[in-house]
Amino acid sequence: MPEIRYLNKVFNTRDDENLLEALLRQGADVPFSCRAGICQVCLMKADAKPEPMSQKGVDPALVEKGYFLPCKCYPKNNMVVSPANLQDFTTKSLLVDKRQLSENVWEIHLEPFRAFAYKPGQFVNIFHGHDSRPYSIASAGTSNPVLEFHIKCIPDGLVSDWLCNDLKIDDEVVLGLPSGNCFYDEKCDADKDLLLVASGTGLSTCFGVFRDAISKSHRGKIVLLHGAHKTRDLYLHSMLKEFALHLPNFSYIPCITEEQRDGINFGRVTQFFLQQNVDYKNLVVFISGSEAMVDETAKLAEQGGINPLVIRMDSHGDLKDKPVNSISGSDSSDSGYPPPEPLLWQALEEGKLLQLILNEFYDIVFEDDILSPYFREVTKGRVKEKVYSFYRRLFSGEKVYFGDRPRNAHHWMVIPDSVFDYREKILTKVIKRYLPDDNLVRKWIAFEEFYRADIVKDKPWGRKIGDIESPSGGFSYETLSIGSCCDSCALGIDKGTLVSYNLRTGEVYCPQCHEKK
Repeated sequence: MPEIRYLNKVFNTRDDENLLEALLRQGADVPFSCRAGICQVCLMKADAKPEPMSQKGVDPALVEKGYFLPCKCYPKNNMVVSPANLQDFTTKSLLVDKRQLSENVWEIHLEPFRAFAYKPGQFVNIFHGHDSRPYSIASAGTSNPVLEFHIKCIPDGLVSDWLCNDLKIDDEVVLGLPSGNCFYDEKCDADKDLLLVASGTGLSTCFGVFRDAISKSHRGKIVLLHGAHKTRDLYLHSMLKEFALHLPNFSYIPCITEEQRDGINFGRVTQFFLQQNVDYKNLVVFISGSEAMVDETAKLAEQGGINPLVIRMDSHGDLKDKPVNSISGSDSSDSGYPPPEPLLWQALEEGKLLQLILNEFYDIVFEDDILSPYFREVTKGRVKEKVYSFYRRLFSGEKVYFGDRPRNAHHWMVIPDSVFDYREKILTKVIKRYLPDDNLVRKWIAFEEFYRADIVKDKPWGRKIGDIESPSGGFSYETLSIGSCCDSCALGIDKGTLVSYNLRTGEVYCPQCHEKK
């Protein structure tokens, strides 16, 4: 059998298992999620060219560097492999300009050392040592090699304090790869109206989208609402007023909550969201800023009859950069549920149609090449039972669901926006066969979007209870108090045996299968 050298340890392989399974069986703490080559979390580097199937779908630039998917690799020869190198997924940049826009907001310009493909409005992680924070790109267009960011300075913030107060011209800054779906593309048809809603430095996302749309000669109306506490926090106020004077299809709506000024709306930005002169049936909505504002605006959009599929959200733009000694608050799995929709529950015949919808939907999911890998450790019947109970709680308000909410239920799954959107399209198609009322379909999909931020992620999370987060992976050991069965070789394990178990999947391995290295 081929041998695999990984981090100076040698692992054996079996004919019927892929490289990822072999490493996990023998105690290697390696990242993984879907185990089917979709999420690409398990990417590794090989010293020699791996089999072609294990590189299918991997970025060509990474293929050239020897990257492959161990979950798709069935070794035929000995291999030397290594973990993904952070430098292959980041790029260095240089601070070329920096200026203060307001009392606590700075504009910084970073020029990457190499070609950097991005879309204005997307976000990238900016690294400071081992810490990083996501910041949105406000640059004028993809042809501009210099990236513009708007940074809100948080006193003692792990990254923002360094960017605003310590970083000097010509200093190096490490950037991650761009991500996020808040950008202008072909779905933003040039004749559609664009409604951009921002709070705080979430304006950087919407400003990037606005500039990109203008550079591509967008013909529809563009309305940008910016919410802040005080006039001084409207850090692009003069510039946006100037744009509004010279661009006939652009309107700028500033809103403040703590003082009253002529020419500026008094109140929260959400109060003015549905009062704009746009075609609410033919538009694309971009929402960026604090998580509370983004969630509230998305709910208002649904209530106003806006199709959730045309709403793009980004709650990174006004992310609070945690101070060094801070403890993060509770995640949304511990917060309240969204308001129920009794009319939707009634239309579902108090659960009868919901059962039919879930039966048809999960029949499709469990046969789907993209979605089925996420259900590897659970039966279809069990999934339908739990999801039915969860939806019943959401739609009716009855306290009938006692399991994990999406944040913890999906904590180990690395699910990109593209997979979330793919699942949502299949679900929408099934729902429409049973609920012909488009408004009711939108109400259902609004619940899906409510939990997007709890499900979409680029790396596994640990389960979180209050402020305590458990490890997201790795192995632990336990002496069995009763007999069990090995999840690898399927042989029995006697009471009193020291076994290993995977903290993420719960799989148990006997001493012979999980050889300590």
